[in-house]
Amino acid sequence: MHLKHKGYNLILCILCTSAILCIVLCVFCGFGQMSVARAADIKTQEVPNICITLNYNGRSFIYNSNNYLPKVYNFLQQRGLQKNNRIGSHLQRAKTIEFMVKNKIPIEDAFSYMFFGWQDFFSGVVKSIDKPPVDATLTFSANTTPCFIVTHEQVGYKLNKNEVLHNILSAMHKTDCIVLNLKPKKLLPAVYYDELIKQTQLLSSFSTSYQHSTIDRKTNIKLALKNFNGLKVLPKQTISFNQTTGKRTESAGYRQAHMILDGEYIDAVGGGVCQASTTLYNALLLAGVQIDEVHSHSLPSSYIDLGFDAMVNYGTSDLRFTNQFDTPIYLRVCCLEDKVIVEVYGQNYSQNVKIKRVSQVISTIPPPNDKIIVDTGGEYIKQVEYSDEWFYKKIAKPGYKVKAFLEYYKNGVLVKRKCIKTVTYKSQQGIKIYGAKNRKPEFIDDKFLETLGNILGKKQ
Repeated sequence: MHLKHKGYNLILCILCTSAILCIVLCVFCGFGQMSVARAADIKTQEVPNICITLNYNGRSFIYNSNNYLPKVYNFLQQRGLQKNNRIGSHLQRAKTIEFMVKNKIPIEDAFSYMFFGWQDFFSGVVKSIDKPPVDATLTFSANTTPCFIVTHEQVGYKLNKNEVLHNILSAMHKTDCIVLNLKPKKLLPAVYYDELIKQTQLLSSFSTSYQHSTIDRKTNIKLALKNFNGLKVLPKQTISFNQTTGKRTESAGYRQAHMILDGEYIDAVGGGVCQASTTLYNALLLAGVQIDEVHSHSLPSSYIDLGFDAMVNYGTSDLRFTNQFDTPIYLRVCCLEDKVIVEVYGQNYSQNVKIKRVSQVISTIPPPNDKIIVDTGGEYIKQVEYSDEWFYKKIAKPGYKVKAFLEYYKNGVLVKRKCIKTVTYKSQQGIKIYGAKNRKPEFIDDKFLETLGNILGKKQ
């Protein structure tokens, strides 16, 4: 009986222990299910929301910390967030951020760790505000009207991110609803519209006529000046006419035309290009541009005042000029049917001063006696045939010694007179062509002489 009783007690103990274990398991399982449920509802019930509002230029950027909370699936995850104050109060989070910064962690990284989604939010704010400055621009197009297009500058802005974050951190010690007005740094452009628009003034315009030139000569002039149309000359930059145009060859498109060479008029490839350089030269003079090299013809040119021609010959004689101003100058060329025009644009550094060209003849050089040529070869048979007939192949012209001046007028009053060139133009010998044949005397018979005598006698 005693052993039997002990057996029953053992079974009862086992049953009681099992029952207790089941109850514990049930309670534990129920508690676990409740924790998961509570964790899933963490955003609205257990985590204090921190609202950060950043205002700029009438726009508000709002960050609510609870809108960015991650999903939590178990009790341990929730405890981990709480332990690190990532779902703590505004004061707890502020202290944690300060601790991280004190330990050399950048404040931007500390905020990104402490506030879920902060990096994307704050980057979006910065992107909306930061803007680099934009310089004013000037575009020169010689073949359009207007030839200048000037755009306005734009001020830029730069947000000091560290300063903003420190201000938010400071406010977190006082409240969980932070409102901050952003004040980005203003970034100024380097180039302004008002500066560029000054560079678009017409400084000078000069034209020469080629109305009576041949098509080939006009072609040469237009081809040479085409190289300067739309040219922008930078400050302190020197321009060479010969280098800019290149060699005047048939392969480059130049044609045979009339030109002056060694005191004679001849036909050669590139004839007429000196009129292009002369037109450019005079436009530059009137604009006050520095001339470094210029040459005159040996004979006067019909298209320009004495002393103001600019002879060029590739490899020997050039026209060179330098933009001595602090801002660029711009060249514009217009080739019409009867004339060519060169315009110079830039900033007018000599307000109310006008430049005039003055040509003064110092002395006249008489031509030598005409050169007499007898047309023994019959070259001019259509013009002359007999020795008592003649014509001028070339009319004699005097030479000149000339001084070229620039006169400067301010408000209509002459303030300066400057001699820029002294030129001597050769006189030109005339060429007179005579026929080579002698005329035969006409035969007069005796009857005619008798009749003529009678008539004269009667008159007496």
